[in-house]
Amino acid sequence: MAQVEDVLFKVWDGPFRRHSDTFCKMYSLRTRSDLEAAAAAGVTDASGYDTDAGALYIPNVTADDFERLLWILIPPVIGQCKAHTIPDWSAILALSTQWGFHTTRAVALRELEEFDIEPVRKIVLAQRCGAPPRWAAGAMQRCAHARRRCG
Repeated sequence: MAQVEDVLFKVWDGPFRRHSDTFCKMYSLRTRSDLEAAAAAGVTDASGYDTDAGALYIPNVTADDFERLLWILIPPVIGQCKAHTIPDWSAILALSTQWGFHTTRAVALRELEEFDIEPVRKIVLAQRCGAPPRWAAGAMQRCAHARRRCG
């Protein structure tokens, strides 16, 4: 189980433990006070296990974005993906990057390639998520070309 905001997600933890070292570390923290102490100390990606509720408490993430990640890790229908928009895949990319879901991150980068994303937006997304330079190369070229025309 995982609690994100005020939503309790009753999901199997196997994909999280198997595909993310960060989640393995999260499961090692045992109480909400551990989480708060870690957050106060500036530890990033800190989460804790709330023994009272029996759920992994995940701060600083929206329930909507966490659900989008679940669409990939534990799809509601095997073989079908509910992510269809730039915001869907951007959220999946951000969380998979943050928590080290490398395969999921690669899928999100590949799926985002299918969209005609505004160049500046794509460059910002690439910088935030540490995408390889070649991923946003076309967007950088379009920006440079537009600047030369105006400049």
